[in-house]
Amino acid sequence: MGKKLISVLSVCLLLCLLGITACAGRSHCISDADGQDGSIQGYAGTIDVHGEAVEESLRMSEGKEIILPQAEIDMAEDFYISSGCGEDEAEKLAVKYVKEINALYQEAVANGYTVSEQEIREQLEQLKSQYQTAENKEEIRAFIDKFENEQAYWDFQFEMYKKDLPIQKYNADREQVFIEEKQDSFERERGFAVSPEEKLEIQEEWADMFEEEKEALVKEYEYTIK
Repeated sequence: MGKKLISVLSVCLLLCLLGITACAGRSHCISDADGQDGSIQGYAGTIDVHGEAVEESLRMSEGKEIILPQAEIDMAEDFYISSGCGEDEAEKLAVKYVKEINALYQEAVANGYTVSEQEIREQLEQLKSQYQTAENKEEIRAFIDKFENEQAYWDFQFEMYKKDLPIQKYNADREQVFIEEKQDSFERERGFAVSPEEKLEIQEEWADMFEEEKEALVKEYEYTIK
């Protein structure tokens, strides 16, 4: 059975990877993008129009000020609206989300996490391979068709991975360290391995802690929308 492919940032905007939920209790999928031809095309175009702001947001911040590209906010807002949020709620969630992503990106970079163009190309090749065997290939194709052409879609993904992959690597390493330290502590105290249920509890503890840390992190910075 093929795997369902969910494209990071362009559809879910890291919502699944970073544990951020849109409007509680609502499902999100690639087909939610239906009817957004103009907004998706427009967002892809703003990478060039607002290229300076996007590039600036990829630089390590000086002090505690972070640039929030308007293009990222617009795309996030469109996503939340397509997920069933009202316009006011979608706008608030979009700004909150983009603050979180950019703050996490700055933390990842500050801790030495980067990404090379070769890594991005390799990730895109994996994504293209997964697309060929995805259960929801037709839905993905419909989303890709909203761009000027397929290459425009992959070019868009290339830009998104510049911010996405350092965050993924940073959070994955921190999660692994947290889980391993917790498991080792339990096993030293009791003399036997943790159970599958306890492993799940540790993972849930990490998720809760991550949400708290993310909320605190956002408050450490000041933001300018460009």
